[in-house]
Amino acid sequence: MSGKKQEGNKRKRPRVNPSRVIQAPSASTKAKHFFSVSFQFITHDFDCHRFSAKKLESLLERLHSLSMMEWDQIYTADKHGFGSEYIKESQLNFNVPTSLDEDHSGRPISLRCGVGNMAMVGKRVGDVFQLLCVECEYGDAYDHGGS
Repeated sequence: MSGKKQEGNKRKRPRVNPSRVIQAPSASTKAKHFFSVSFQFITHDFDCHRFSAKKLESLLERLHSLSMMEWDQIYTADKHGFGSEYIKESQLNFNVPTSLDEDHSGRPISLRCGVGNMAMVGKRVGDVFQLLCVECEYGDAYDHGGS
């Protein structure tokens, strides 16, 4: 063999289309925190068993709409729309389950459940809304007059 390199075995590097390159997220990119819901801690006295089919459908539609939103959007929306408001525990007409209260000290949050002005109340744990109750009648869950 002579000292020549075999040119035919050399692989060419493939050309990269810049529009198809996947960029790693930069450190400044803010992570999105979407709403999700858990029924693990719902109180049996204030759940949706007394809802009509129409009210239950409205509740499910509202939960679906909320799940498409980020928590920041919910916090900044009007409280009578898709927004929220913090509720003092002293306003609640039910007790927060001890296991949730001990592990997660966040304040109760009220969200409109899509049925008139009736509310659902829970606590945010990470990105999960731990649903505690759904009002069957306006004022069932908490004193709406207090702040």
